[in-house]
Amino acid sequence: MPNGLGGPTAHAILELASATAAGAVVRTDGRGVEKGIREREELAPAFVDGLRRAYEESGLAEVQVEADRVLSGLANWSRPASEIDVVVTRESGEVDLAGELKAWDIDHQLFDLLKVCCLLDGPARAGFLGCVARRSEDFKLRPGGELFARQDAETRVHSIPELLARHGKEFSRHVGWGGPEPTAVPTAVRTVAIGDPQPIDSYPGHELRACVVELVNADRVPLTEVVR
Repeated sequence: MPNGLGGPTAHAILELASATAAGAVVRTDGRGVEKGIREREELAPAFVDGLRRAYEESGLAEVQVEADRVLSGLANWSRPASEIDVVVTRESGEVDLAGELKAWDIDHQLFDLLKVCCLLDGPARAGFLGCVARRSEDFKLRPGGELFARQDAETRVHSIPELLARHGKEFSRHVGWGGPEPTAVPTAVRTVAIGDPQPIDSYPGHELRACVVELVNADRVPLTEVVR
């Protein structure tokens, strides 16, 4: 895996972290299930706790796991630094793992995929996406669902230009407005499913899926050439 921990290691850590997070989400007092899981207040803290446990059980070096961490050094990115949902840093300061989370907004993970690619080109050794859907069927029905296979370790190769063309309306909401965005994108990436889909105990009906993101090759295309 280019610039990564090594597929099996990242996969094993994230598989345990995802399973732990699914059972550790604490629903805010008074919040109804129908309103959905809260990304920052509920999902991110559970994922951080899951990663801490996974690293501890793996026997790897001491790490610091943080939510909403500002990172610099993203490659092919329009800003010198950007906020990342979950970051794992070793004592040396090396970014071991970084990922983006979403609750319900499966379609937003298409943009997150490009952001993780910039992380892999820059400071992160491995990257991932984690997404909670209101119901399992949403991964089939919503744009971005194709990133998340149902079977553990299933690998899917995605042409980025084809994704951008197929989901142009979704990408147009995130790029071209002067905000943080990629300046160049890879031509292809792999997503590898992490474990089985996990039910969220505190939000009946909700389902968590996650995937490792891997770069397929070194080719990069300016974003302006593939987004119209």
